[in-house]
Amino acid sequence: MQKFEITFKGSTKTYEVPSTWLDITVNTFIDVYKLQETFNEGDSQLSNLIKMFSLLINIEEEVLMSMDVAIFTQLKETIGFLYDSSDLSKVITTEKIRHKDKVLYVNTKFDNLTVQDMITIEGINKDQTDLVFSMVPLLAYLIKEKNEEGELVKTTVDCGELRIIDVYSLIMVFSNGVAN
Repeated sequence: MQKFEITFKGSTKTYEVPSTWLDITVNTFIDVYKLQETFNEGDSQLSNLIKMFSLLINIEEEVLMSMDVAIFTQLKETIGFLYDSSDLSKVITTEKIRHKDKVLYVNTKFDNLTVQDMITIEGINKDQTDLVFSMVPLLAYLIKEKNEEGELVKTTVDCGELRIIDVYSLIMVFSNGVAN
């Protein structure tokens, strides 16, 4: 995250701005995707950027509208990575993900899934026209943690809080049928 100090109506506040895919959680990725779905061809690129900044930085649109153009341009450059997913698609999900103080285990061997697993996964996706909206429950099903006996069990972690870079290739398997 990159920090920006922004002054509005005489008051200065520090905002953290995501500057790499490492800063983006699954929930944020979904929110950005949903927001982009609302953009229309006739919309001004600046208005769309303002909506995007408001979402990513948790800043009021009124503050953004009154911002100096130079700072606005710096913000735009900082989030530029969002428009290039090549770094994101190069990362392959590993069998272990570190999240805060936990080690999570990911089933990356889909030939080991049972018929029941496939029925469950199908059920998770059945009401969604786009896999992005099923990401969190799908990850919650596929990601496990070890209990005190060392057995893999359902994770207690909110999978929406995982970094998208840690799970993106896993999602692409379900989206495209193959790993990136």
